[in-house]
Amino acid sequence: MYGGPIENRARFLVEILEAVRLRVGPDYPVWCRINGEEFLIEGQTLDDACRVAELAEQAGADAIHVSAYADPA
Repeated sequence: MYGGPIENRARFLVEILEAVRLRVGPDYPVWCRINGEEFLIEGQTLDDACRVAELAEQAGADAIHVSAYADPA
C-alpha cells in the first residue's frame, strides 16, 4: 500500500532502489534525491526525511541528495 504512514509513502522509492541494487550489484554506487522539508506549507517534515533516508539506505542507497521546497505563493 502507498500513502499514509511514512513507510508507505516511501514504498515506491524503496522498491525502485531495491530493483536498481539487484540490477547493478553491490559494487556500483546508487544514490537518490529526497525532499528534506517543505517550508511555508504543511508537508514533509525533517523527521519524515530522516526516516525516508534510513529506508533508502536499507534499500541499497549509497548516497542521498537532500533538497527542500518552499511554496512561493
